[in-house]
Amino acid sequence: MKKHSLLAIAIATTPLMAQAEITTATLYPSHAELTWEDSANVTFGPGTVEV
Repeated sequence: MKKHSLLAIAIATTPLMAQAEITTATLYPSHAELTWEDSANVTFGPGTVEV
């Protein structure tokens, strides 16, 4: 059986519209912490920014 890395599994399970560049990945014995970074153009006026 092929062993997959935790980072590869996290990327594969991320929704498509939420994919951004992973800037840091920290592995702990109990979990992993990933930080994504993305940019967007925000125009003047009413709107919604959803994270």
